[in-house]
Amino acid sequence: MAAPRNRAVFGANKYAALHLIVARWLRLHAANTPHHYVTLGGSELKDIRNLSFIGKDLVEGATSYEQDSRRFAFAEETSLTLLDRLGVACVQGDIFEFRRTKDQPHLVFVDLEGACRAADYVEKFARFFGEGVLKPGDGLLITSYLGRNAGWSRVLSAYDAEFRILGITSTTSQKWWYRRAHPAFTLFRAIEQAGMLSTIRVDCVGCVLYADTSPMGLYGYAMTNGNTQLRGISIQGPYLHMKSGFVPELVDPAE
Repeated sequence: MAAPRNRAVFGANKYAALHLIVARWLRLHAANTPHHYVTLGGSELKDIRNLSFIGKDLVEGATSYEQDSRRFAFAEETSLTLLDRLGVACVQGDIFEFRRTKDQPHLVFVDLEGACRAADYVEKFARFFGEGVLKPGDGLLITSYLGRNAGWSRVLSAYDAEFRILGITSTTSQKWWYRRAHPAFTLFRAIEQAGMLSTIRVDCVGCVLYADTSPMGLYGYAMTNGNTQLRGISIQGPYLHMKSGFVPELVDPAE
């Protein structure tokens, strides 16, 4: 079957960003045991192939979600080439419908084509935390769109509470921290809504800005026992920008 033309592009810059974030997560946080991988990573399953390349013991079983029927059919066909190595199950549906059935640690890749906005995803991530889909020992990767928006005043005002708590006052700095941390703001609200700020700790592994067909950010998070604080989930971890080729540049804080 030919690949559907309307599938999301998983280009070279995204490969590099994924490897950078996974490398930091492996070095600093990953449990020394195979993980179950849950992904919204695209019909070609390139992210699963990448994890298999990084290490055959990193992933033991994978569940890949796809809502579009044509993309799902292509993903299901692609998965047959990986069954003997990884055991890939393709599901036609929303990744937020996933429910945990295994005790092993999980690595979850929520590969969004749009922005990880608080208004859209707080309730969904709150359910993930509240129902134990994400728990201590797990890793979480999120992609978020960083291109055109409805106007900076509208975008930034949605996170006014977070900026006040962090003491980020100027518009320039708020734009910088939005790019750096808005998925963390969404996750913090989700953990708070689930009533779990004192029972799970979520730390930022780092984030990488990249561009293939659109400007995007790839953000990594690690779950451990403890409590989550807004500053920890938002500001920890390096911030890299892949401006030229595959060489990332470390970006200094704006404030």
